[in-house]
Amino acid sequence: MTASRQSGTSLDDALDRLQHAHFYGEKLTPREQRALTRFIAERQGGPGAYAGSFALTAPERKAGIRAFTGELFTSASARHIAGEECCRVLATLRGRDPRVERALAAARGNLASRILPGVDASPNAGAFCCGKCTVAFWRHIAAGGFNAPQQRLAEGMRLLRSRRDGKGGWRRFPFYYTLLALTEIGPGLAGHELKYASTVFKRRLARKPGPDKYARRRHDIMARAAAIV
Repeated sequence: MTASRQSGTSLDDALDRLQHAHFYGEKLTPREQRALTRFIAERQGGPGAYAGSFALTAPERKAGIRAFTGELFTSASARHIAGEECCRVLATLRGRDPRVERALAAARGNLASRILPGVDASPNAGAFCCGKCTVAFWRHIAAGGFNAPQQRLAEGMRLLRSRRDGKGGWRRFPFYYTLLALTEIGPGLAGHELKYASTVFKRRLARKPGPDKYARRRHDIMARAAAIV
C-alpha cells in the first residue's frame, strides 16, 4: 500500500512491497519474502484486527492506509480492507512457510465467519459494506478467497453497473481501485464495466503519468485494462 520501505515498520509498508512485486512480476529474494510475510503473519488476530484477520499498527489505525492505487482508507474501512488485502497478497505467493499458511487460514476462516452470513442474507451476495470495502472483497474473491466466487463476482458486477455515474466512473466506488479489481476479475465477468470505463481510461492514457509511484501504477493499471477491452 504505501512506500516500499523495509519490512517491520507497518502492515501498510509490507503490503505495498508485496503487491508491487506481484503486480510488476518482480521476484523477491527468499529472505525478503520471508521477512515481509512473517511480519504480516505475526499481526494475525492482533489488537484491532478486523474479524481476527490482520491488525494495523497503532499509527495506521489513526492515520489510515493507502491502497496500491493511492486512495486513502481510514477507520473501520481501513481495518477491513487491510484484512482482505493481506489475505489476498499472501494467497498469491508461492513457497509460503507453515507460520504464514496458518495465519492465512485463520484469517480467511475468521473473515468468512464474520462477513458471509450477513452478505448471504442480503439482496446481493457480491457486496459488503461500502463501495471501497466491496472492492477489497472482490479482490480477495478473485484470488481464491470465499466460496461461490463466480456467483459473488457476477452479482457484484450487477451492483457496480447500477452505480454507474454516466461519466465512465461509479458512485461511491473509487475509480482506480475498482479498475484494478476489474482487471483481476477479467473480461468474462467484468468486460461490460471495463468497456464502460474505457471512455475515461483511454483518454487518460494519452497523458504522461506524473512522477509519483501512484501515478505510474494508475497509468499501468489503465494500460492493462485497455489491453483487455
